[in-house]
Amino acid sequence: MDSLRGPAKTVVPGQLPARPPPQTPSLLPFVLTSLLFSLTAYCVLSPRPARLFRRLQTRLVRLAARWLARLPVPDALQAPSDLGAAIHSFSAYSHAQAGVLTRKWAAFDRMPRRHRAIGDSLGWKDTLRTAEDAVEANAVVADELAALGLELARREGVPVGLRSRLASREDGRVVETLKHFVRDWSAEGRSERDALFPPVLDALRDEFGEGQHCRGKKVLVPGCGLGRLAYEIAHQGFSVDANDFSHFMNLGVSLLFTRTHTPLQHSLAPYVHSFSHQRTRADLVRRVSFPDVVPRRDLALRFVPGDFVELVRAEDKRGQARYDAVVTLFFLDTASNLLAYLDAIWAALKPGGVWINEGPLLYYGNPGMELPLEDVVRAAQLVGFVVEQRNELREVRYTADDRGMYTFAYDCAFWVARKPGLDAAEGGETSESRPGGES
Repeated sequence: MDSLRGPAKTVVPGQLPARPPPQTPSLLPFVLTSLLFSLTAYCVLSPRPARLFRRLQTRLVRLAARWLARLPVPDALQAPSDLGAAIHSFSAYSHAQAGVLTRKWAAFDRMPRRHRAIGDSLGWKDTLRTAEDAVEANAVVADELAALGLELARREGVPVGLRSRLASREDGRVVETLKHFVRDWSAEGRSERDALFPPVLDALRDEFGEGQHCRGKKVLVPGCGLGRLAYEIAHQGFSVDANDFSHFMNLGVSLLFTRTHTPLQHSLAPYVHSFSHQRTRADLVRRVSFPDVVPRRDLALRFVPGDFVELVRAEDKRGQARYDAVVTLFFLDTASNLLAYLDAIWAALKPGGVWINEGPLLYYGNPGMELPLEDVVRAAQLVGFVVEQRNELREVRYTADDRGMYTFAYDCAFWVARKPGLDAAEGGETSESRPGGES
């Protein structure tokens, strides 16, 4: 056994063990680190690798999103619905606007004392106090809208508890809804309605006549907002289905058509949200009462909330989506897929039906295509429509302040297009054979 261990080393007492020979330092770690830093700098600073990296990152994110979308998500963890967001935003209106005014108070307090004294002589504190009163007047309407939303959520079984509270507030959509009450249902908004509604109503009269001639004719108004145009069309004798995806607008419709019994029943201060371009303090906080007329309950007017494309698709499968006319006002540019809108309008119309469109092209979000006007018209023709009339309305205002120092106006496209009738379909123009149609 001792022979297997090898010869024993002799250790001399008092002598240190021999040091191992020094090793030459390796350059490999240094080289690898340098290469790594150089490659990182090249990818970050050079445009071409940076673009490639972003593309790779985008593809990986999309792949992960598709994979995660297939996983079942418990109801408690799903994103709040649009109804939940509307309830949360309306109920938080007073708190949100109080925060805005608190920041204005703080900005004034930070000014030098001499300047604050001048502000006192100008009545700036009184302006802020008056604005606070105006916000509270608006909160009465906002709270009623939130209450209507809670009632709707309970009826439809929509969860609006903690999930909706965790959702971000959409204060801009609340302000937009309040301004639409003025535009659609007050005397102050009459000038905007008088600029936009007559071309649509005239086109319907030219097509179907008046009085008894339009009885039983069905009109679809997608993107109806607070429903004033749909109401005016129904007032002419048509049977109208009005649709909007936004529960902010749908709750406003509910307030008007179910909780309003006298003219000018509600009041709000729609211009208090912007201190810019105001001529006087009175203009900033002035009140507007609505509605100018109490909506009649005996008209053939039905409100159908939801996604326009999905609703038409569902009704088309049941053979019900057949309208004599479709009216779109400030609607086409809300599409995430404009061609899906065109297909839905086509599917909703009877053969020979007309599509009346009016509005600008202020695209929202990041749609699949943001087509210029002439390409939109060409796309409608490729879908199968025959454009019979075109016009343009110049400098049309939308939810503007008549007394303000600034105004924003649109040049709106207007057209009347027709889905060819059965005679044209027999000649080869069918929904299956039309250009761009499904085969």
